[in-house]
Amino acid sequence: MAKLPDIVLDVVIEASPEKIWPYVATADGLGAWFMGSTLRPIEDEPFFLHAGP
Repeated sequence: MAKLPDIVLDVVIEASPEKIWPYVATADGLGAWFMGSTLRPIEDEPFFLHAGP
């Protein structure tokens, strides 16, 4: 089977890192705009993204 090409999207966000950090570094933040996850603030702990059924 042929490998599908990667999908890449670059986005510029006009906000400080402190403002966007909760949205990219917490399970609730990711779930609000991307998809649910099991992300917890524990170094080296694996996590899963929930993309649906």
